[in-house]
Amino acid sequence: MKIGEFLQEENGKFSITRLSILLLLATYIFSVLYLVITQKTIPDIPTNMFLIFSSVFGAKVLKDRIKGININIGGRNEGN
Repeated sequence: MKIGEFLQEENGKFSITRLSILLLLATYIFSVLYLVITQKTIPDIPTNMFLIFSSVFGAKVLKDRIKGININIGGRNEGN
């Protein structure tokens, strides 16, 4: 899979959420590699890193779910 294909949603549009997650993950990996090389230790995975990833991804999923909800406030069936 190419990176360009990964950054596209199912409808072919560019996904800023996937780009954000990719950049966050790349930053974390390079930071850990730097610490491993310079300090010769393997750092712990911070708990807030998972919180950041889940909030970025979760915001997109929640937005899509809310957009897909059709609320009938009046109590009438629109189709009948």
